[in-house]
Amino acid sequence: MPVRPAVRLASLIDITHTQVLERVTTEKRVLSARLSDAKTLNQKLILQKVNGELSAEDFAAAKETVTQQSADVEKQLNALDTEIVIVEARAHRRSTA
Repeated sequence: MPVRPAVRLASLIDITHTQVLERVTTEKRVLSARLSDAKTLNQKLILQKVNGELSAEDFAAAKETVTQQSADVEKQLNALDTEIVIVEARAHRRSTA
């Protein structure tokens, strides 16, 4: 018995939905680790500054870089959260249609 096109399409959509969520979850895990590393680096910079191991200029430059990296990662994490909301909304809309 052949599979009806509507059933096949629904199955493909479900597979795609799952793949998107898996990809986003993986990306979020990687980005969260990067954000954690940036926070750790920031703490180490502060400690080096307090201990006099880092000049004010070097501290300011490094702090700016770490702050920008953290902001970039947070922006990417927010974009992934938005993607999850969109994918889930589409799935919900299909399931209630």
